[in-house]
Amino acid sequence: MKIYLAVTAALLSFYIHSQNCSNKLVGKVVDFHDGSPIIDATVYIEALNSYKITDEQGRFQFNDLCEGEIELTISHLNCETKTFNVTIDGNTAKSFALEHHIQELQLIEVTGVTNKKLTTSAQESLLKEKTITKYSALSIGDALKEVPGVSSINTGNSIVKPMINGMHSSRVLIVNNGVRMQDQEWGIEHAPNIDVNTAGQISVIKGSGTLAFGGDAIGGVVVIKPSKMVTVDSLYGTTTVTGQSNGRGYNLNSSLTKTTAKGWYYNIQGNYKRNGDYRSPDYFLTNTASKSYGYSGGFGYKSLERGLDVFYSRLQNEIGILRSSHIGNIEDLVIAINSQEPTVIEDFDYTITAPKQDVNHQLLKINLYERFRSFGRLSLQYDFQNNHRLEYDVRVGNDRNKSALDLRLKTHTLSADLKVDSDNTLEYNFGLMGRYQNNFANPDTGVRRLIPDYDKYEFGTYATAVYQLNDKTSIDAGMRYD
Repeated sequence: MKIYLAVTAALLSFYIHSQNCSNKLVGKVVDFHDGSPIIDATVYIEALNSYKITDEQGRFQFNDLCEGEIELTISHLNCETKTFNVTIDGNTAKSFALEHHIQELQLIEVTGVTNKKLTTSAQESLLKEKTITKYSALSIGDALKEVPGVSSINTGNSIVKPMINGMHSSRVLIVNNGVRMQDQEWGIEHAPNIDVNTAGQISVIKGSGTLAFGGDAIGGVVVIKPSKMVTVDSLYGTTTVTGQSNGRGYNLNSSLTKTTAKGWYYNIQGNYKRNGDYRSPDYFLTNTASKSYGYSGGFGYKSLERGLDVFYSRLQNEIGILRSSHIGNIEDLVIAINSQEPTVIEDFDYTITAPKQDVNHQLLKINLYERFRSFGRLSLQYDFQNNHRLEYDVRVGNDRNKSALDLRLKTHTLSADLKVDSDNTLEYNFGLMGRYQNNFANPDTGVRRLIPDYDKYEFGTYATAVYQLNDKTSIDAGMRYD
């Protein structure tokens, strides 16, 4: 037994003496964007209970380190605390990058102003999440009426299109979760196929700042962004139930989000709306009921250096059109104008019959980004949209239940965007976009097709630059080719 203990002690002594614990770690903490040193950052090694403070050059040094892997925790008042694993194999020199503006954004979030404008020189207005929630039972067009200078074109009670600078439809671009909407928006009675409950922030941009979104955004751009995901271990959700007396409508919306401290997040959302016939002071407006349901979900990863975002949504809208507004000829129009009341008045009902619209819209987005130290950020995105629109007129015979318009629009888009922001006073953006569309107008409706079948190929590129003269003045320039 004594011999065994002696051998064990000898081996342990040999291991201790053979391990090199005289290594140095020389490090430098810099800003991720421009590489400038971060002063007074705290660098902590928990295993050794030892810490250092960076000097005016952002440097620090640990002595007498053993070979192997150590864990460094670096923190700073104006940065997000980060942990790094470093392998010590002899004297080691290494640089560490922190995002030097994170804490400022967190302070803004604490005071409740979480919304940041997307442009610096354009005319831009924001709708916050609290305002958007008030319109949970209504449409995105109704919510946009809160923005000064934005009005709407209404077809009945449920079809609401935004109008900016007197322009609408194809002259007003709508970008939903980073995807330009392609949903037969040319029609004045075609409402945007977006569930307002998926929005966390809505920006309305007018002027030269619309250039980065599209060359045809003459009226303006509506940018809809989801709620921000925080990098903490959390599980939270919301459920909203609303009702309205006119139309005896009700709405149920629920969402659930899971976030992790490592940057992963997952979320699901669902919504159901139902309205019956609306009522005027003296009678019901027959066939003005509507029904809408949809769901969305996504997952992703977000960190300073890289990120992934996958999103899918599906929205189904069935909208009744006032029965008395159906005009078949000039005589019907004259009768409708001269009549003091609608020609068709029935009791309240939730049933939706012709004339009506039945629209299904699906959206899929995959976005990747990578940040490069002291340079900028590159993002790549693919998105797909499938829009199926059915419109029903009052028909008789075998065509009674057949749609008069049957359009299916499929859109594939691939885009890349490079943002160069290593200079605090000068920022560049370069972008490329390729898009393919296929439109199919079903001839089996028995009605002459309103628009033809087509294949459409698009390519676009743009470049913008912003030069910050001082805190209050900047110069913005850009060009685009499509």
